[in-house]
Amino acid sequence: MKINLAEIDPIEESIPSGRYLAELIYVREESYKYLEGSKVVWHWNIVKGREEGKEILSNSPIDKENSYRLRKHLWALGVREKGKHLDLMALLGRKAVLEIENQKVADDKGNESDVPYVKRVFPPEYRSWAKKGKK
Repeated sequence: MKINLAEIDPIEESIPSGRYLAELIYVREESYKYLEGSKVVWHWNIVKGREEGKEILSNSPIDKENSYRLRKHLWALGVREKGKHLDLMALLGRKAVLEIENQKVADDKGNESDVPYVKRVFPPEYRSWAKKGKK
């Protein structure tokens, strides 16, 4: 039996809230499970600090009403052009600063756990990266 490992989401690892330098390691388009439309799923690897080597995902809807989230990811990765076609796979290896927060999520048995999510994305040179402390 063969499986495509790129289609399997990584296990969400515990990552404390904070800002982290991360590298884009994979990107894919995915349909929503319960809504119409699709999203870009960004796969990141933290490359600096005590959480180095941990992976986290972020999402950007692909629709005109929510395109600001996609634009913020592209801006953080150094894409400044407008009106051109872009192969997102060409962005692999680029770095950005991820602001990660944890939120409580309950499983089907009611057990709560902290799950990290990417709240905001910044270019690596963004000044506020230093304000919260590099991790």
